[in-house]
Amino acid sequence: MKFAEKYEFVLIVLKIALSIPICLFYVSLTDENGLVNVPLFLWVIVLIYSILQFVNKQLNSEIPSSVSLLYYIGLLSIGLPVFLLSRFEKVDWLLVAQLGCWFLLFSVLWQMRLNVQRKNNQK
Repeated sequence: MKFAEKYEFVLIVLKIALSIPICLFYVSLTDENGLVNVPLFLWVIVLIYSILQFVNKQLNSEIPSSVSLLYYIGLLSIGLPVFLLSRFEKVDWLLVAQLGCWFLLFSVLWQMRLNVQRKNNQK
């Protein structure tokens, strides 16, 4: 069993466990001030999630670019409102963050689905 296959399940479980609090935080926001005043612990969770995504991509080069695209959409949707909230007032940044944060979870679930399909095809 390759090193990447052995620990891929652990990385997926960790990314799911980290993406759930991120999604719950952004879904629970009621005003746009919460997009700018994000707690430090949430930024730490996002950083750890990003590091795990990078490690996962380095260990498993077979991850399709569509999974990475979903991850980047989710990351941009929670990161851009911090910097662009005051510049583009007509954009509903709260909606962007609340919908986009789910892409972090979807990317992990899609990767898990692809891994299950790959293992079924090997049998």
